[in-house]
Amino acid sequence: MNTIEKDKKIYILARSFLPELNIAGIDEGLIVQYLDAPENANRLASISDLYKYILISAQYANMKAVVIGEAIGGVEKLGSVLCNFEPTEVLAKFRDWEHVLDEIEENLHPTGKIRRTPRSLWPQYCKTILSAAEFMAQFSSAEDFYSWADFFDQDDRARAALALL
Repeated sequence: MNTIEKDKKIYILARSFLPELNIAGIDEGLIVQYLDAPENANRLASISDLYKYILISAQYANMKAVVIGEAIGGVEKLGSVLCNFEPTEVLAKFRDWEHVLDEIEENLHPTGKIRRTPRSLWPQYCKTILSAAEFMAQFSSAEDFYSWADFFDQDDRARAALALL
């Protein structure tokens, strides 16, 4: 069985299995968003759009969608704190994850308890905010990012390495 056949089987399994788990935030639309073939996906036009998309995606790990996104009315609201999702400006503005979380609390007033222990969800997510900004700041444009990502997509052996990076 080749890679394309395996990918199709995984896609079909995910489309039928994941919604049945009744996990908050996991629905047909989210699955399609992640599993839609790259050639059918719309490419985002700017580094800030890509950065925002990374942060939206990151909230779906380990119940973060409920704790993070729902607590502030959607990750998109972070734009007011994160310099309209401009990674280089985020890096210039914030010195550490605690500063990011202070600003989120002050400006967005998240609902629920905010735990500040290193393994808690908010600190982890704020670290993601900074590491994603650092990663995206390497690219001069969305086109530059896609050129880099397309390099990995051209080789089945390298494709998995992209996710690790």
